[in-house]
Amino acid sequence: MTTAAAEPKRSDRLLYLVGIALSVPTIISLVQRQLALPVAPEIDQFIAGYRAMADGVSAVIHAPLKAIAMPPPPPLIDLHILSFAGMGMMTKALEAPGQKNDVWHGFVWAIVSFVLAYLLVGILVMGAILASFIANPIKAFRSDHWIETTPILEGPMGRLKRERAYKLERDLARIMAITVAIVGGYFALNVLLLNGR
Repeated sequence: MTTAAAEPKRSDRLLYLVGIALSVPTIISLVQRQLALPVAPEIDQFIAGYRAMADGVSAVIHAPLKAIAMPPPPPLIDLHILSFAGMGMMTKALEAPGQKNDVWHGFVWAIVSFVLAYLLVGILVMGAILASFIANPIKAFRSDHWIETTPILEGPMGRLKRERAYKLERDLARIMAITVAIVGGYFALNVLLLNGR
């Protein structure tokens, strides 16, 4: 007999979707910028649209750099946006299942998250998630089993302990799997369009 695993909250799903939505175009833009890869005209508008939005975000978050006559190079803009995605995931990582945070805690952590993302700490988070996914890709699909089969003798605390151990890793592995699949699909489509000319 087992205890039931908790359903993921809607806010969790939203945060993960935002992480994917921020990561995918940023990684594509960064790779194309750094490797100077050609872009098929059919999908050039996707990157151009992302970079226009990124420039708007940069005008706000890089205002301190521009004020001292140090405009950020384009790759730094991509890295900062990727770092914000990584810090969003780290924020979720620090919230243990079943834990409730007050408004003050949330406000302080929001400020800390912004500062750390501005310092590109979130890039390390993305790298760690990617390394973990590469080391054990099965984790993205198998961890549910260990949560859902918690023996009844372990009770609710045992289930929470297993959730803390596996749920976050599972969710982050799934985010990375989806992100890598979409980015890989984009570059495959780009190659097909360029070769089909």
